[in-house]
Amino acid sequence: IKPLSGSNKNIYPTGLVQHVDRGTLETCLHIIVLSLSV
Repeated sequence: IKPLSGSNKNIYPTGLVQHVDRGTLETCLHIIVLSLSV
């Protein structure tokens, strides 16, 4: 179930994850790559 409303998006964890998805994944990938490189 995905809320269409922007307000509900902030309430539901799924919406929050979907919003911070890119930033979090990018940060995690960068950290992992740096860790593996070192």
